[in-house]
Amino acid sequence: MKKFFRIVCCALTFMLVFACIAPSVLAANQKGSDSIKKVPLLVIIASFDANGNGINDYDQSNPTKLYSDKTKDYYGEQWAQTTPDDHWNRYFGEHNSVATYYTEMTMGKMTFVPAEFTKTVPNQKVQNGVLAVTVNIAHPTAKGDAHAAIRTIIAAADEYINFAAYDTNGDRRCTQDELAILILNAGPDRSSTGQYTHSGSPKSYFGVHGTSQPVSMQLDDVFITSNGMGGRVCNLGEYSKVGTIMPIGVPVHELAHNFGAEDLYNRGGGNDATWPQPYRFSLQCSGNHSGGGATPTYLDPYQRVKIGWAEEEVVTDGTYTLYSTLTGKYKVLRVNTPDPDEYFLIEVRLKEGFERNLTKGGTGGIMVWHIDEGINRLYFASGEADSCTPVNGKSHDPGIVPLLREGYDKYGKKMTTQTPDDPYYYVSDDPATAVCNTINYLSVTGNSPSLNSYPSNWEGAHNFNLKIEALSEPGQEMKVKITTETSGKAAPTIMTTTQSQATDSIVLKSTVLAIKGEKLTKYGVIYSKDDNPTLENGKYAEGVLSADGTYFTTTLTGLDAGTRYYYKVVTANENMEGESAVISVFSASQATEKTYFELKLHKYLTNKDKVNTVKVDFGKKIGDALATTYMEKAGYTFCGWYLDAAFTQPYDPDFTMTKYGELELFAKWEEGTSSTTTTMKKDNPPEMTSGSESTDKPSTDGSGNVVTTVTTVPDGSTTTDGSSESKGCGSTIGAGAAIAIVSVIGTGLVLGKKKTK
Repeated sequence: MKKFFRIVCCALTFMLVFACIAPSVLAANQKGSDSIKKVPLLVIIASFDANGNGINDYDQSNPTKLYSDKTKDYYGEQWAQTTPDDHWNRYFGEHNSVATYYTEMTMGKMTFVPAEFTKTVPNQKVQNGVLAVTVNIAHPTAKGDAHAAIRTIIAAADEYINFAAYDTNGDRRCTQDELAILILNAGPDRSSTGQYTHSGSPKSYFGVHGTSQPVSMQLDDVFITSNGMGGRVCNLGEYSKVGTIMPIGVPVHELAHNFGAEDLYNRGGGNDATWPQPYRFSLQCSGNHSGGGATPTYLDPYQRVKIGWAEEEVVTDGTYTLYSTLTGKYKVLRVNTPDPDEYFLIEVRLKEGFERNLTKGGTGGIMVWHIDEGINRLYFASGEADSCTPVNGKSHDPGIVPLLREGYDKYGKKMTTQTPDDPYYYVSDDPATAVCNTINYLSVTGNSPSLNSYPSNWEGAHNFNLKIEALSEPGQEMKVKITTETSGKAAPTIMTTTQSQATDSIVLKSTVLAIKGEKLTKYGVIYSKDDNPTLENGKYAEGVLSADGTYFTTTLTGLDAGTRYYYKVVTANENMEGESAVISVFSASQATEKTYFELKLHKYLTNKDKVNTVKVDFGKKIGDALATTYMEKAGYTFCGWYLDAAFTQPYDPDFTMTKYGELELFAKWEEGTSSTTTTMKKDNPPEMTSGSESTDKPSTDGSGNVVTTVTTVPDGSTTTDGSSESKGCGSTIGAGAAIAIVSVIGTGLVLGKKKTK
């Protein structure tokens, strides 16, 4: 009995203690869950009833009716084809939604929640978050006034939303961090389709370009206006393309502007296409298109820190541990440089969570970024920090740029046309995957190593190097070793061009792009008929150094006329020796009586693709020759001609040739469209023959000499100038037309088959 009594007393005591502490525990847990910033989001689907008759005037028997006659009162009418039910889970669902994206990317610091309606919306299942309205105006693309349309659409939502209730600080301003507003205009989104109008889809003829638009209007006795951090109304299309509901990628990109994020893609065109870009490694570049827009990637580390969604730790030499985002312990290491405006950021990025489609290859690893606050102070707010040529026309280095293990050309300036497959640093069987030496990456405008500039009062060598060594295999927890060198050692960086040619000799000019504080101690060329030139199978020609040490010339002698030779440039400074990869060049041949050159066209790039040869008269533009070339591929869109099968170098339509030779062009197609593309008339085909592969496009200098460009870098590889950024046919990221001509054609020479290594 006593034992039973003791048990009962213990039980009662436990229950009493639990009753006392449980509320506090629950309160603490609740407090933790409430610490996340919950931003109300209102999504408005807008239909456009141009004549205000309340009737969808689309006529299936006359599909062009609504856009063919601008004088009609129904011109510009377009009704949404989707309902709030179709979109709600994309914004507020428990999986793969806008809300869960921000919860994950910010590690629980903020998310979006549905805005509450003040009264029941008829004929609508969901009663918060997503609202469908019809406005009695023409579609903004037809009317040409997006700002006026935005104000009209928001005013139409006022019947169901009390905007004053979201003025949480009582300043009579409803800003986008208090209530975010996103409009889905009936029709497709140009940022995905590349088109404003779609004649093949009359029900969704008009489209808008996905943007964040400033707005200022008064409703419910409060002003709906910008929050001063870049906050705006997001204005998008209903579809990513006709018939496909807008995925979350573009919405999360535009919503990020509300918190101060800015665009990092290029805006200037032209040479912008050759400049380093963050690509998928930032939501504000092309990361919003990852996984077809279903799995947008995170912001770059610079903006995550700037907004307050990640911590930054300033470090010096030593070993440190980094974590991925899904651990909840993600942070960024910062290493300063001699210039207080410039520093490096180090992070872990893994293919997990929303970033599971970050790259095609690899599993993730360490990433290194170079930041230039001097550039960002001038251009970040306008979204031009990573543009080569902003509106003022003055070129600058990118302000926020990743130093990828793969992706730059070997010159250290330009990235490939797409996100590299495996750009990370990590421990593997190949020691090269684990080490990043920043000295090997060059400034785009000044050719300085590490992309770094120096204060005006800086003394000493301008060759700062930050060495980052990954000590772990890819994983959520990774260790890195950091070593700073104020006088880093690296081989010279050389650019070589063909200065002149003769039947038995060639003169090469090698320009010193970045000598990195040291003088040249060796300069010359090894050349041979063998595709792997060595001193055993070829010859060595000593270069002649200029008086100022900025370049040297090398003469290759004893050549057979009309013969392909292979060479590599060998250089050294006081620290290191380096050599280029093998380059080929032709000696000049005897004159020929031919009056044309041959254009080799790879039209489809399939196993069954036959190379077509087009004869082009001397002096005729390539673009004019292609004007008679019929192109058609069912289910694909033609995206242009390129000098290489990887589509990194667009052809120059204005290029002309005055000497016989061959030039290869490769047709790029984009899959997924429903129509075929015809570039020219089918009934007027050019003269064509079957052919084989040939050499690249020739170029000449101002004196008419044939020029080839190659860069020598410390790892012993080469590159040619002019790779261009490309995101496919419908990209919003400008794919400039910078062209590099890399092959050499001698006078009266028939070029042979190009040898690839």
